[in-house]
Parts: sequence; structure tokens; C-alpha cells
Amino acid sequence: MRFKYILFIVFVLSCVSLNAQTGSPYERKPIYIENNTIYTGESSSTFISFKVPYNNLVFIKDDSGYKSGIIFTVEIYSPKDEKLIRRESTTLHLHTDTYEDTENPDIFLNGILSTNLDAGNYRIHPLVDLENTNRSIKLREFDIVVPEQNADSVKAIIVSKDQLLCDEFEYFLVNHENKVPFGDNNSALFFSFPELISKSPKITVFNKGEIEYQPNAELFNNSSLTFNKCGTTIGLGIAESSSNTTLLKITEGLSHLREGRYNIEFEFDGKVVSSEFFVEWINKPLSLSRPRLAIELLNIAYGEEAARDLLRKDEEEYYDELVKFWKKYDPVEETEFNELMNEYYQRADFSIRNFSSLDKRNGAETDRGKTFIKFGYPDSIERGSNEKNKITEIWYYGEMGKTFIFVDETGLGNFIQK
Repeated sequence: MRFKYILFIVFVLSCVSLNAQTGSPYERKPIYIENNTIYTGESSSTFISFKVPYNNLVFIKDDSGYKSGIIFTVEIYSPKDEKLIRRESTTLHLHTDTYEDTENPDIFLNGILSTNLDAGNYRIHPLVDLENTNRSIKLREFDIVVPEQNADSVKAIIVSKDQLLCDEFEYFLVNHENKVPFGDNNSALFFSFPELISKSPKITVFNKGEIEYQPNAELFNNSSLTFNKCGTTIGLGIAESSSNTTLLKITEGLSHLREGRYNIEFEFDGKVVSSEFFVEWINKPLSLSRPRLAIELLNIAYGEEAARDLLRKDEEEYYDELVKFWKKYDPVEETEFNELMNEYYQRADFSIRNFSSLDKRNGAETDRGKTFIKFGYPDSIERGSNEKNKITEIWYYGEMGKTFIFVDETGLGNFIQK
């Protein structure tokens, strides 16, 4: 129980750092919040959604597993006169069977609430109450814009197709601050228009002012999206409507996009409507947030010369040059996402976290860390002591026919390969 309250403190401190906008841009956040607007004829509905990693919730054990929950509240203010317009709230409970789930940063509790707002600008004050605590946490305020019916811009709704998450729906909300997951083959973009579009518009996607590609789209006239909770996810459905609205869906080419910002133009019925979206490596290894460190880590598997060549480049080019280096080893060249690069730096992150010692703070520099980065998880680990009463670990890699013996000679936790 005490350990989970330590996680609660981490949650609070993470919120403070989020408010200050400090740290790596790829650090995991304690909570992710986004907003989407759907047109339903003469009016619109605004949805504010959130997701919280399980390891930032506070669980307690019961007879059948572990339970937790959250109360998510938003206070909606007019930024002109700072007048409170309304307050919306939703309460969610969850239960998981295993302790490992409670510590997992890659499993999320998703929630959503809706509100009807007139066109205009609003300031949102979000608050979180974690079940099993008596604290209310204020999160960073943010602004949202509810567009006019005749607005010349539209916002992308980021979804992913994965019926394994929820059998009732074909798509679910990615819910990651309106970002497209880098390299995800299942991603799609929905756009809600407050009018009927007779035929598929001409669509152009730009990156840094240059044409990236021109995708086709699927139109759904007299239709709107519905958001529905399904377990711990948010499912999306396409609902017929008697109003003059159009849904547009783009699936082409998203997995081929690099990380960064993109602009879209829709040309139809003699006008141009614009949009933008961001592609982000959502589970990007933290070691890649420091390009110099990421380059230096190449020493472990690719030798000092490879790292030395890249470090001769200008510092602002480090990351791009690193991506070019890994492209030579990309197992799936048709997409921008490099599975081997991801695996290498995920292993580096694991090593940094798990193999540090009192005399070597960077676990990737230890013998166990280097071995893990090169070969991954061993098939089995045997831990014991040798004839000198030194703690030993033996790592077995059966399929590769490799065995590694590590000994903690000093008692400081730094295991040396023998």
C-alpha cells in the first residue's frame, strides 16, 4: 500500500513538471487530454477525453485483484471575462487481476465527457481526483476553440482500427493529445464537416510547405461520429443523421509519414478548408530524446567508429543523421518507423533503468546492460554465488547457443562479465 502512495506523489510531481513544461518532450505524462468537435446539423458537440497510464493510478488490493478509479472534472471558463460557464465531471472505476498491470505505463484508463458549447474560445481547468486518496489535483489549464459553422479550418480526429480492444466498435480513439502515432498501420483520420460534400474533395498533405502526398478519402454524407465507452477504451461509431453533415475518413499513407507537423488542404465546391495534425512517436524510447547519448550508445553494437562519424556532424543534425544511420538496417523499408531502431533503444532504456550500480549510474554502460542491448532478454537467468561467495548471474540464450556469466566482485551491484 505504501508503495502505491509513492506513485501518487510521483503523479503530483509529474503534474508540476508538466505545468512548468520542463524535461524531455518524450517523457511519459501522468495524464493525456484532448478535445474534439463533431457537427450535428445546426449545432455541434465538444468532447473532452483523457487517458491515464495504470502506473499513475492508485490501486488497492481486494479479494480478486486490484481496484482503482478516477474522477475527472473540467471547469469551462470564458477567457474574456474569466466567468465560469459550466462544470462537467465523469467517474470511472477499474479492476485488474495482476499486480504487473498496476505498474504498467503502457496500459491506460480512458474516459470522455461531452458538452454543448457555442462557437468561440474557452479556457479549460481540468481537475483529477484519484480513487483511494483524498487529494484533488489541478492540472495545467488549456484553451479550446469551437469553430463557427462556416469556418475555413477543421480539426482531425485521430483514431485507430483495432477490434481486439473492443468488439463492439471498428475504431477507437487514440486519445493522445490529438497526435497520430508514428508508424501505426491502423491509424485513420476523421474530419467532421457541417455541410454536405457531393464528391470526394481534392486533398493535399504538406510537410514544411512541400507537398507530401495526395490521399483519397471515404465520404459519409448525413453522418456523424458517436463516442462510446467500451471497457477502458473509447469506441467510435458512424451514425446516420438527418442533418446536412459529412464525415470524411483518410487512411492512406499515414504509416509512411515521418515525425513532425503536417498541414492538409481540402478543395471542394469552390473553396479550400485547411487542417493540421502532428505525427508523434508515442512510445519513443527516452534514450532517443538525447541524440548525443543515443549516438554514443551505438558503440555497444556498432563500434566506436560509427558513433564518431555521427558526432562529427552539427549538433542540430544529430537526430536526423541517427535516423539515416538506422535506415540502413530497417527491416521494413516501406514505412518510416524503424522496428530495429526502436528495439535497440527500448533495450537501452531498460538497461539504464535496471542495471545501474553505485559505481556506474548509467546501466547501459555495465556489462549486463551491454549484453542486454545486444541480445535482449535471456531465455533464463540463474542467480547464485561462486566459491568466493560473490553473487553471480548466468544468462542463457538457448536459440543463439550463448551463455554469459556475471559476477558482482565489489558488492556495489556492478556485475562484471567473466
